Amino acid sequence: MDAKREAREREAPTPDAALVDALKGYHIRNPGDLKQPASWLGSTLWAHDLVDKKPTREETQKALMILEQKSRRGGRKGGGAV
Repeated sequence: MDAKREAREREAPTPDAALVDALKGYHIRNPGDLKQPASWLGSTLWAHDLVDKKPTREETQKALMILEQKSRRGGRKGGGAV
């Protein structure tokens, strides 16, 4: 990843909990889509009415980073049910 892109992602606003939750649920139901780019995932969540507004690539990337950090800290709490 280039330095400009990394800086944009660090400066991106923290995604709201609804985006993180929608992304988590989508990944549980569609694990094969994990390899898709952040922009594709954000557009897909929006197209399926899983979020209120279309998230930016940076917001989606940040949400992915939050989910990754949560999974490293202890995995799924409460059995992982969405």
